Amino acid sequence: MSAPFVGEEEKMAVTQTLESGWIAPIGPQLDHFEGLLSDYYHNRSVLALNSGTSALQLALILAGVGENDHVLIG
Repeated sequence: MSAPFVGEEEKMAVTQTLESGWIAPIGPQLDHFEGLLSDYYHNRSVLALNSGTSALQLALILAGVGENDHVLIG
């Protein structure tokens, strides 16, 4: 893992987000991000999640994995 690059554009985006009050798990920036991804993937459904763990859990649920199932990850 490398250290993140934080330039002026990133600092301005964080400041704008904090000043707007949209720091909860919803908001215009998230809607915009999901919209860009949906457009990129030709209007497919998109859902941004808060972590990789949440994404894996949702993927397993959507794949039909249930209690007492075994999942191997390599």
